[in-house]
Amino acid sequence: MSVNIYIDHNFYDNNAYGYENHSDNNKSDECCVDDSYNPNSQISSEDNVLNKNPNELVYITKSGDLTKLDHVSQYAPLSGDNRIDYSNYCAIVIDVLRASTTISTLLELYDKVYITDSIEKTMNFPNSIRMGERNGIKIDEFDYGNSPVEILKDKNKITEFAKNGGNLVLTTTNGTRVLNSIISDDIYMGSINNAEAVAKEVYNTAVEKDKDIVLIPCHRCGDFAIEDYIGAALIVENILKIPGNKITKQLEQLIPLRSTIKFDWKNTILNSKSGQGLRDKGYPYDVLYSVQENIYDNVGKYNQKENYVYRV
Repeated sequence: MSVNIYIDHNFYDNNAYGYENHSDNNKSDECCVDDSYNPNSQISSEDNVLNKNPNELVYITKSGDLTKLDHVSQYAPLSGDNRIDYSNYCAIVIDVLRASTTISTLLELYDKVYITDSIEKTMNFPNSIRMGERNGIKIDEFDYGNSPVEILKDKNKITEFAKNGGNLVLTTTNGTRVLNSIISDDIYMGSINNAEAVAKEVYNTAVEKDKDIVLIPCHRCGDFAIEDYIGAALIVENILKIPGNKITKQLEQLIPLRSTIKFDWKNTILNSKSGQGLRDKGYPYDVLYSVQENIYDNVGKYNQKENYVYRV
């Protein structure tokens, strides 16, 4: 039994998956197109499947073409049950700057973090520490922003609060929106901080359940974000390092993705528009922290019924 790996780029379509319907979402410096790399840059307009039809899952081949798969996903806004059905996949959601990184950090402190896609819904959690941002800025009256460094500074306080029965609640511009846009029993959060750990956990689950793997870079408000693409590449690289792995048929198709980490990928992220946007907002250390590779061995899995990510 072989395991296939796919990349879903639909989440940088500006009209897809709740961007237009997200009441808290406005374009900002953190949510802007990243010109440093674009998956369509190697593709002629006549072969660009995303421009022809953004409604299907795609993966990048050696030649740079986007190859259409067999309707494993359907275009849907973020509302009700109109979500993307990944029931036959182990899904890895990647939002390097910063939801995935913040969640990995929180799971080092405690074993569960509640996730919501709106500011109003955070009020449904009594006795809670509320954390979150909109467009990179800490939400007024929240305890913390979406800042892993800010959270680490108060790690003892946060850990003690959670262990005494308090709830940790997080809402972000992109990461939580994507989590609520898909359906699967196996949804994981992937970051650079835990790339190796999530690669092993998800691969083993895929083999055990006879599923394929889909990596979902969150991107930025409908625009391509290089840091999430690099995060996906690092996870794939760690999957391929697993002894005896069954990823044998797609090595050529994965070349463009893997090529992003053959050079100075950390510097690419630090100098990306997303990285610059966070530095301009006063979060330079969050960017530096987010590119630290494999500093955590925790893996967060999303419980969709109860809306929390827990440590497996």
